[in-house]
Amino acid sequence: MPDEFVAIDLETTGLDRSSDRITEVGATRFNLAGEAESFQSLVDPGIPIPTMIEDLTGITNADVRGAPTITGVAAELAAFCGSRPVIGQNVAFDTGFLRAPSSALRRGDDAGRLSAAADAARAAAARDATRHARLR
Repeated sequence: MPDEFVAIDLETTGLDRSSDRITEVGATRFNLAGEAESFQSLVDPGIPIPTMIEDLTGITNADVRGAPTITGVAAELAAFCGSRPVIGQNVAFDTGFLRAPSSALRRGDDAGRLSAAADAARAAAARDATRHARLR
């Protein structure tokens, strides 16, 4: 069992990986002793944030104006995650956005590390869903 994990949470402009974009990345790295470090960055999605999403997340178009793009955040996020297992509330959604062609994380070492973390998280989420779906 690993002794360190990273919990990831994203905010996006909507639910569709093919057309919506990431507006915020948050990650917390923690160990079994409960010690934690956090990473957070607003992200310029390159498209307008719908009013409904602004109301839901509290992240406005003004907030992300001048923020780095996801490409600009990728290296920091990848370094923060390292090779640690990635977990999250709805990790399949979050890692799906990190792997989506629209996220611009398709090339380079950082993309590879994030994709590997996304794959590991998706596999762990599938195992966890199976484990919790058993009838007793």
